[in-house]
Amino acid sequence: ALGAVASCKWVGLFTIATIGFSTIKQLWTLLGDLRVSPRLFIRHFIARAICLIVIPILFYMSMFQIHFMILQSSGDGDGFMSSEFQHTLSGRHMADTYADVGIGSQVTIRHWNTQGGYLHSHPHNYPGGSKQQQITLYPHRDSNNDWYIMNATNPDEGENPFDFKDKPFVPVTTGMRLKVHHVITEKRLHSHDVRPPVSEVEFQNEVSAYGFPGFMGDANDDWIIELVEGDWKDRQSMKRLRTLRTKFRLRHALTGCYLFSHKVKLPAWAYEQQEVTCNKNAVWANSLWFVETNIHPALPETAEKVNYRKPSFMTKFIELQRVMWTTNAGLTDRHAYDSRPSSWPRLSRGINFWVKDHRQIYLIGNPVVWWLSTAAVLGYFFVR
Repeated sequence: ALGAVASCKWVGLFTIATIGFSTIKQLWTLLGDLRVSPRLFIRHFIARAICLIVIPILFYMSMFQIHFMILQSSGDGDGFMSSEFQHTLSGRHMADTYADVGIGSQVTIRHWNTQGGYLHSHPHNYPGGSKQQQITLYPHRDSNNDWYIMNATNPDEGENPFDFKDKPFVPVTTGMRLKVHHVITEKRLHSHDVRPPVSEVEFQNEVSAYGFPGFMGDANDDWIIELVEGDWKDRQSMKRLRTLRTKFRLRHALTGCYLFSHKVKLPAWAYEQQEVTCNKNAVWANSLWFVETNIHPALPETAEKVNYRKPSFMTKFIELQRVMWTTNAGLTDRHAYDSRPSSWPRLSRGINFWVKDHRQIYLIGNPVVWWLSTAAVLGYFFVR
């Protein structure tokens, strides 16, 4: 019962706390009873620990195991979860991708901390500021998430600057000066001393996509890559940029600010996608990025490939508890679908959990259980 009450809703922890305090009081009384031997006290303690702690926890965890087994499809809530977790859902699988990222690689770049999604650009301009092409974070896979990694110190434009099939493979290492080209619109990742459209503070600069055919670019297109964290199972991931295994920062060569994103949404003119800026005082975690997919024409089919590691049940369980906690902690305002404790005993209002396509999940108590339990509590106080 204790496992079930917590599995339904975390408010059930108050029930567990009530029983827990009562159990502690009982054990304290037994401890002071000279008729109870130490061996008997230990048996009492173990019995209560198993029945009131171990079994409820196992029941609670088993509910999530059933949850993971049944709900295997991608949905609206994916964005709250890590990339590894999302990869376990149907519709979110990804083919193996080349491990080593080099000059000339076509990549998708993801933000590490906010699960906001992919570094993204589209052929729409900012309405203010520089009025250059928008850079955002977009949570879904899309061709507008594709970028070329180019060497800024030795540009070789030529007739086809992105043809590296017959050129030697040059891995990306820390400290390299890079240009990041948007594949679809052929513009470069760019920053300058212009305030962003939403976070209009002095230490934040706008990030845009800038360029046009025949333009070689300028120094505001240049970024210094800093490899900051690797995978302990992949020793090469700190020596050179490795897909999915290396976390990195991009420092703007001229202004020193870092490519940055946070949980701030842009207005409707940017389709309410997440803001990307260049931050001179960047929070470390919000300035970390990683490469998710990587294609390079010079790498043979037999070259090393990687993919997301499948998380264990315990990893997914702990992550989901953390997401549930942080999400609920952020819900400070009332909304039209909530219910207040005063309405619970009378069942005058439930909680509307989910609505889509004329279907909904509506949580309301069992009348027999709620009304009888309410009557029992009132009767107890009346008789007492």
